[in-house]
Amino acid sequence: MSFVPKMERVMDGSELRSITLGHPLVDSYLEFVGARGAVNTWLATAYDLKVFFEVVGGKDPSEVSAADVFAFLGHSKLATTDRYLSAKLRPEELERLDRAFTSASSRAAEADEHVASR
Repeated sequence: MSFVPKMERVMDGSELRSITLGHPLVDSYLEFVGARGAVNTWLATAYDLKVFFEVVGGKDPSEVSAADVFAFLGHSKLATTDRYLSAKLRPEELERLDRAFTSASSRAAEADEHVASR
């Protein structure tokens, strides 16, 4: 089943009451974040989830794998490295992060293959 997120916000005057993306599992998580976090955290979480599900090609949340998550993180890392990280981190720190990401991505893909073979 395909999931295309559509962010909807419900306001009560100037107070944000709910944020949904149109999937029960994701909306339940957003409700959890909204009950415990600041409004900006809630909005940022909803936006990040919306972008995530757009990047993974409309997969249903129950079909998302660890490899999808790491691919998204890599995509996000590439999009932000030039603008933010490179200005704050030394080259050797960027290399260390890149090695860690590559290693984690490989382990996640192997774990997905292991689970799929069961």
